[in-house]
Amino acid sequence: MLKKLAFSLTELIVTVAIIGVIASMTIPTMMTKINNARNTAVIKEDYAILQQVLRIAHHDGVITNYTTPDDRIETIKLFENHFLPHMRVMRKCYGEEDCWSDKVLKLNGQIGDAYQDNKGCGLGSITFHMFNGSSICMDDLYGTTITNEFGVESSNYIDLAFYIDVNGSWRKPNTYGKDIFIVIFNNNEQGRMLPAGNDKTDEDVEKDCSAGGTGIYCLSYFMRKHGFRIKDLKLEDPLKQSSL
Repeated sequence: MLKKLAFSLTELIVTVAIIGVIASMTIPTMMTKINNARNTAVIKEDYAILQQVLRIAHHDGVITNYTTPDDRIETIKLFENHFLPHMRVMRKCYGEEDCWSDKVLKLNGQIGDAYQDNKGCGLGSITFHMFNGSSICMDDLYGTTITNEFGVESSNYIDLAFYIDVNGSWRKPNTYGKDIFIVIFNNNEQGRMLPAGNDKTDEDVEKDCSAGGTGIYCLSYFMRKHGFRIKDLKLEDPLKQSSL
């Protein structure tokens, strides 16, 4: 008589268990790589769009004349008249609730902004949501704040800051350096758009983009070290991290 060869129930259970263990080890890594690739594509796209509209607005002289701090009306006029004609936006939020996270964090776990509420990233700020799934908060800030807190040298009265949340303000972690990255428009004669931390040293940038830092300079960190690619942060003790 012929014997029919087949797997026993025990062998099947062991095989399935092994596959489960392998999947549990590989799928999180794979998902992290996919998310990082998507975040990189989004930040590049938003950066390029903002750079283009800001270049046009600066050339037209409208940003140079931007002089009133924390004035949402002036910010709305600038956005409506000189940004929207050159970009596609899914939704605009002018001081409405649920437009921005009510709890943005720094990498060190502290609250990201003293003025933080779910109506924006600062007094007089506005938020707009892009078709690629990102949310961008636009705020006007004193040049001294840009220099001291955002690492971009400025002697201007008013500059513009853009907080880019690559996976949307309604999705966590809502943390600087993980899914929120900051770009500054330096409102000088050249009208340069720069990542926060642009004028800081490599050591300062890396220290800020670590477990004990704020994460505000992380876009500069990724641009310098990884050529704009967003990577999973290894949040170790900043004192143990090597230089770039």
